Amino acid sequence: MSSNDENKQDTDHLTELLDDLRKEASPPAWKRLKEEVTFDLREVTAGRYEYIREIGAGGMGRVILARDEELHREVAVKILEVPIVRDDDITVARFVREARITAGLVHPGIVPVYDLGHTDEGHHFFIMQVVEGVTLQELLARAKMDRDNRIAHVSHFLSVFLKVCQAVAYAHHKGIVHLDLKPANIMEGPFGEVLVMDWGVSQRMEELFPPESPDEATDSEGGTAEKAEDETDTRQVVGTPGFMAPEQYLGTPGAVGPQADVFALGVILFSILTSERPFKGNNLGEIQLAVRTGRRLDVQEAAKAADQKPVPKRLVAITEKALSIDPRDRYPSASELANDVQAYLEDRAISAFRESPLGRVRRWLRRNRAIGDAVLVLLVTGLLTLSLWMAQSFSSGHYLRRFRGQVRTLRDQYSDLTRKSLWLKRQLSHTATTDATRRKQLATELRHIHTSRHLAAQQLRTAITTLLAAQRNEVDVHLSRELRELWLEEMELAMHEGLDEYVRHAFRRMQEERGTLSWWNWEPDEFAMVESINEWLKSREQDSESSGSIWDPNLE
Repeated sequence: MSSNDENKQDTDHLTELLDDLRKEASPPAWKRLKEEVTFDLREVTAGRYEYIREIGAGGMGRVILARDEELHREVAVKILEVPIVRDDDITVARFVREARITAGLVHPGIVPVYDLGHTDEGHHFFIMQVVEGVTLQELLARAKMDRDNRIAHVSHFLSVFLKVCQAVAYAHHKGIVHLDLKPANIMEGPFGEVLVMDWGVSQRMEELFPPESPDEATDSEGGTAEKAEDETDTRQVVGTPGFMAPEQYLGTPGAVGPQADVFALGVILFSILTSERPFKGNNLGEIQLAVRTGRRLDVQEAAKAADQKPVPKRLVAITEKALSIDPRDRYPSASELANDVQAYLEDRAISAFRESPLGRVRRWLRRNRAIGDAVLVLLVTGLLTLSLWMAQSFSSGHYLRRFRGQVRTLRDQYSDLTRKSLWLKRQLSHTATTDATRRKQLATELRHIHTSRHLAAQQLRTAITTLLAAQRNEVDVHLSRELRELWLEEMELAMHEGLDEYVRHAFRRMQEERGTLSWWNWEPDEFAMVESINEWLKSREQDSESSGSIWDPNLE
């Protein structure tokens, strides 16, 4: 048995002992052990740090909350306990390396380390920022139970994932590979900050890749170069099964690099999109075999099994590229993965997916909604104008049937948009003011629905006018009333919104159209409404403010 295996067995044995002692009914037993590993933080740090309380504990150590007496702030102190590592130099080396590597990474997505120290008795500790928040693992578990808001959760998690990719990309730029990325090591703070935690098994790239020539491994005098204090051999690559890349299981020097982190990020992205892990197995051996052979779940099938909507094809392409078995087929770095995720969120083209010309047009229209709507209005107006000319030139039954069908279709669209508008308004009124993200999403959807409904009303009025003109001398009382009610309904809605200019413009247009149609006669209830609109406009003639909402008179 190798010394590493013996160390692992000793560590596991002592970890079980600690867990048993914590659960033991007799407090003195745990108290005695705790006294053995307790030291005076204030004395060791020359009075700078004052112990407050313990905030976390595990089999290998604990984390305490302390106060920095010089800077008057609270800090976290991560301590490696003596009984666990008294004879385990590798564990101590990894602990010190974690502190030094993390301290060298200055990024908003990485917890800063302030200080490192140890006692004469062998306690090792480092000082870092106090971290508050919830791990991505917990957030994913909650989202899995909340199926009704699954799309909103995925949208949020993608923004979190982007920040993780950017933090890892920074670490790669600094020559550090994390090697243990997973949702449990990602934390979201109460103010939207995202932190990549636990750099205990990370490696420097120069350690992962062996020297190209024997001369690089020797000093200037021809002897073997001595390792620095924090350069203890850590070539035995470790990680979490299911998140480790295939090359990590091999442990071959030079085989593991930044693409291993890209693979782990791909596993995290798969979990975000499907609520499932891509690699399944009844034990660690089966999971390892599944990873090394590339036997994983399909993204769409996993989403379907979780009763979710199909995953967008571009996101599927990003995930599959990150999860490629061959490192050469993955993203070369976390930076390029972050670029594709950023492009997806901004609805731009991504490198992992080849779009069709129609797909590019659709994406352009989504990104330029205002221009797309204007083009749509021009097309519809042009088509309806052509239809009006044809109706005046041909009064055959064939064209009448076509125009009636067009009116029915537009009428259904207008009714459907009206129902959607009312539903969104109710949802917005019932959403708590504290849920700013949900309210913003509903308000955006409501604004788009209002625009579409406004355009649908214009198209329906034009279609009805076209049909009435095509019928010539046949006055359709019901269609005439529907046309008048459309005008009045739209102006009434604009009045409630306080859109003076739009109401004034629409009222003038309605009067002009009425003057050209001999069959336009107001019913008593309609006439009363017209009078009330006229009085409302007179009462607001002094108001010079104009609204910037979707009810812009230029849309006419």
